[in-house]
Amino acid sequence: MKCRLVISLLCGLFSTSSYTSDVLHIPHVGRDKEALSYEVLKLALEKSNVNSQLQQADPSYNNARLITEVEAGNIDVIWAGASPDKDQRLKAIRVPILKGLVGYKLLIIRGQDQSAFDRINSLEALKRYQAGQKFSWADTKILLDAGVPTVTSIRYPNLFKMLEGGRFDYFPRGVLDDPWQEVNNHAHLNLKVEDRLILAYPHALYFYVNKDNDTLYRQIHDGFESAIKDGSFNELFFSNQWVKSIIERSDLKHRTILKIDNVLMHEDTPYDRSDYWLDSSLL
Repeated sequence: MKCRLVISLLCGLFSTSSYTSDVLHIPHVGRDKEALSYEVLKLALEKSNVNSQLQQADPSYNNARLITEVEAGNIDVIWAGASPDKDQRLKAIRVPILKGLVGYKLLIIRGQDQSAFDRINSLEALKRYQAGQKFSWADTKILLDAGVPTVTSIRYPNLFKMLEGGRFDYFPRGVLDDPWQEVNNHAHLNLKVEDRLILAYPHALYFYVNKDNDTLYRQIHDGFESAIKDGSFNELFFSNQWVKSIIERSDLKHRTILKIDNVLMHEDTPYDRSDYWLDSSLL
C-alpha cells in the first residue's frame, strides 16, 4: 500500500499537467498580432498551471530563423501562419489564435470602380475581374487554385501602381494588414478600400512547437481548450483593442462574404469546431 502511494505521488509529480520548466523561449513580442498571440499563450499556460518565465528571442529573427530555432530546441514555441512547410517540420497546435481572421481579405480598388463592385454578389461575378498579388505570396497560389484570375508582381510596392494603372482590378489585402493605411500611404494614387465585399478562405495562425515536445504541446493545447470552454479566450480576444478596431472598421457583419477554399491547409484542420472560428454574423 505504501509503495503504491509513493508511485502515485511520483506519477503526479512528473505528469504533463504538473510539469513546469523555469524558462520557455518564445519569439520577440511586437505589436498587435504578436502582442495578442503572446497574451493567448500566457492564458493557455495559466489554464494548464504552467508557471514558467517567458523569455523573448532576438527581435532580428525572421520566420525562417524562428522555425530553425524551434527545430534545434533553442526556442520552445512560436506563433505563425499555417503552412505545409511548418506542418512538416514542426508540431502544430491546431487551435486558431485569431479565430481565422487572417483569412479575411478586403479589396483595394480604383476610386472610380466602386459602382462596378456594387454589382458583384458572387464569386463567379468577381472572377470576371483580375486580382493582383505578389508572386511569392501563398495567397497567390490560393487564388489561382480557386480559379481567380490573378496578375503577379515580384515587388509588393509595384502592385499599387499597377492597380491604379489598370494592370488588374483589385488588390486583396488582409483585414489585419490595415488596407486603409496602405491606401493612405499611396494617397497620390486614386485608390480606396472597397465598401461591401470580403474575400474569405480558411487560414489560421497557430502555435508551433518542436515535433518531440509532446509535453508543451499538450500543455498549450489543453490550456487553450480550457480557455475556450470557460469563455476566457473569447473575453480576451474580443476585448483586445486591436481586434475591436479591425472588426469595427471592417464592418464584417454587413459585408457580402465570397468564400474560396485554401488548398494549403492541412487535412487535420478542425473545420468542424465552430467555436474555433469567427462567425461574422454574430458580431
